[in-house]
Amino acid sequence: EEGKHNKYEKLSFNPSDRKVFYYERDFVKNQETRKELEASVCEYEITGALLTLRAIDLEPGKSITLPMTDGKKAANVRIEADGKENMTFEGKTYPTIRYEAFVFDNVLYKRKGRLLIWITDDSARLPLALRMQMSFPIGAVNVELQKQDKA
Repeated sequence: EEGKHNKYEKLSFNPSDRKVFYYERDFVKNQETRKELEASVCEYEITGALLTLRAIDLEPGKSITLPMTDGKKAANVRIEADGKENMTFEGKTYPTIRYEAFVFDNVLYKRKGRLLIWITDDSARLPLALRMQMSFPIGAVNVELQKQDKA
C-alpha cells in the first residue's frame, strides 16, 4: 500500500515451460491483471538477482548483465561494481563494494532513478544497504540491514 495505491502483486516462475506468470490485484479499482511472459533459461526477479549478485565476485570497474523481469516486462539488466566503501553496521565497520543495477529509465521500470546496492567485500557477502534514488518527489528510499541472524 502506497498513498492511494493498494495492490497485491505476485510472480510465478515455471522454468520447464520457460514462462513467468504475473498477477496483480488492485484493491482500489477492484481490478485484476494477469500476464504471461516468455522467460529465458535463467531469469530473475529483483530479489533473486540480489542473491545471484552475492554469489558473484564482481570487482570494481567490472559489470555483468542478468536477465530480469517484473512480470510485466523482461530485460537484460546491467549491474556495475562502482567502487569500494566502508560501512558501519551494529558498531562494526565493514569493507563493501557498491553496485549499481540499471533497472530504471525504461530498462525494466519506466521511471527515472538509480538502484545502488552495498554488499560486504568478504566471504559473508552480506547485503548491508540498498538505495533507490528516484526523480519524483519521494527522493530516495533507503533499506538497511537491521539484524543478522546466524542460524
